[in-house]
Amino acid sequence: MLACSALKRVNREQLRDGLEGVRFFYLKIDYEVVATNVPLYPEFQAFFRQYQPPTLIVWGKNDFIFPPEGAAPYPRDLRNVETHLLDTGHFALETHGEEIATRIEEFLKQPKLAH
Repeated sequence: MLACSALKRVNREQLRDGLEGVRFFYLKIDYEVVATNVPLYPEFQAFFRQYQPPTLIVWGKNDFIFPPEGAAPYPRDLRNVETHLLDTGHFALETHGEEIATRIEEFLKQPKLAH
C-alpha cells in the first residue's frame, strides 16, 4: 500500500526513461518507505500479534538493500507465516516473477484463507 501511494507520484516521463530509470525510482521508494516507516514498526508488530493475518513472505536472499535477515523477525509475531528465500536480489519480480506468482496463487488457495 505504501509503495502504491508513492507510485502515484511518478510521472509518465520517468516511466518512459526505461528500466534503469524505473529501477532507480523503485530504489528511491524503498529508501523513502524504510526511512519514514521505521518508527511505525512497533505498530505493525502489534497489529500482527493482535490480528494474526496469514502472511506470505517472498524475499530475495541476495538482496543487498533489504538483506534476508529482515524476513527473520516476522515469525515472532505471526503464527501463520510462510517464508521463501529465493536465489535472487532486490528486483525479484524481474528475475523470478513466474515463481513468485505461483507461490502467491498457491498461498491464496490454502484453506486457512478461505472465508
